[in-house]
Amino acid sequence: MTRVATAVLLCAVSVLVTACGSSGSSEKSSGSSGSVLNVGVPADIVETIPVKAKSLSTLMVLDQMYDRLVTEPASGLVPKPGLATSWTVSSDGLRYKFQLRDGVTFHNGRPLGAGDVVWSLNYVKNDPAGEFGNVSKVAAAGPKAVTVQLKRPQPDFLSALTGPGMGIMPRDFGGLSEKDFRAHPIGSGPFEFVNRVVGNEIRFQRNDAYWGEKAKVKDLDFKVFLDANAQSLALQGGEIDVASEVAVDALPTMQGTVKESAPLMVELLQFNSNTQILQNDDFRRALSLGIDREDIATNLFSGHAEPARSLLGKVVFPDGPPEASATGYDYDPERAKQLVRDSGYDGKPLNLIYGSSYADSVAIASALQAEWKKIGVNVSLKPLEFGEWLKAVTSPQPHGGYDLSVTTIGSGTISHQLEMMVWTEHFGSGWPTDDVAQGIAEFSKAKSPEEIQDALSDFEVRQSNSLRSVPITYTGYIWVLRDGVDGFAPQQSQYVRLNTVTVP
Repeated sequence: MTRVATAVLLCAVSVLVTACGSSGSSEKSSGSSGSVLNVGVPADIVETIPVKAKSLSTLMVLDQMYDRLVTEPASGLVPKPGLATSWTVSSDGLRYKFQLRDGVTFHNGRPLGAGDVVWSLNYVKNDPAGEFGNVSKVAAAGPKAVTVQLKRPQPDFLSALTGPGMGIMPRDFGGLSEKDFRAHPIGSGPFEFVNRVVGNEIRFQRNDAYWGEKAKVKDLDFKVFLDANAQSLALQGGEIDVASEVAVDALPTMQGTVKESAPLMVELLQFNSNTQILQNDDFRRALSLGIDREDIATNLFSGHAEPARSLLGKVVFPDGPPEASATGYDYDPERAKQLVRDSGYDGKPLNLIYGSSYADSVAIASALQAEWKKIGVNVSLKPLEFGEWLKAVTSPQPHGGYDLSVTTIGSGTISHQLEMMVWTEHFGSGWPTDDVAQGIAEFSKAKSPEEIQDALSDFEVRQSNSLRSVPITYTGYIWVLRDGVDGFAPQQSQYVRLNTVTVP
């Protein structure tokens, strides 16, 4: 099953990119040359502005061309320097000051300074899709220093800055219009954008002026494979060096080195609040109790997943989620049958939507349909291309055209996970988010690891009682590398920088 954070989404709308760089003459580049790294991806990019990019595939691609103030560590919780070489935090936890690195230039040759960072972070702050709801002000404190003022303490603010969506752009899009920038994006990362053939490939070249570790390969080519079998064949045939978002059921057909991330993501089920039968608490509980999570993780995912017992994800609760939240996620088909009968459900099929190009979602949707049939609930499967799925779950309320959605959320930062619950409950399903707001407030006030865990546990218990969305499995992210590929080092999250990779 592919590992796709299809719902790393906090927005009501997502702008789909239609413009592209000139396709040029797309030379066939074999990884055997040692100068080109070819990576397979299961979906085309839909955005080139970092904060507006929401699918994992897009973020992984953009991560190669944009830098952030801080970067995530290989292990542990303390971020590493990025564009910022150092930082200080005020005693009240509300003011961060970052000292910027000297000698950094954008791909267009322009020096990177405080004005670019302030402009980029304000772009994030002012965008409805942004993850800076807790930021009150961003300002320059000199040519190479930036301050960020928070509205309330945020224990994981530095970690929140490490995601690819926090990429720094040149101020005012480097003099381009927003439309032109989308077609010809400019960053300061180890690779710079060359061109894009929509639905086919995205091409980069090494940034020889990069301030950090320069890429080992001269060119980087992301090739789009909407069909998982086609990506598998491309890996075996040497057309690509790395297969990404690999389906578990495709692993036996692939020969190479398997890499897997930590299980940061949660596959979950969303209930549309505008569907009358789903307003029935017991009916939603019946659907949750009718999911055999252990069977899905063990058999459907061949052990490359774990049964989920929390919405915030496994990494949020290192010692396990609160026991009080577990009962809503048990497997109890007999009780589920009774709750369905008592609910007054009339047998009308419920429409279940999911992204058609993501094998995880396809497989889970089919499994849910089969399992719910056993408890007396009929489901019609409605596969949608990712962009159409996104439009369906982010259209103005009341949402129409679907009743249920298979969705994936995931992040290495707790604040981002909490904010994504706002999306899945409100924008994605139409439920009120008072409980989420309370959870964010309690988390923000926490001063110790114990207080943080208490606040998150209380949040999980409230969510398990309301069952406005329910977890199914914890999943990671899978890559397969062909023989001879070296230096591929997944970060703590599902992202990976490719400047360290070599090909034979």
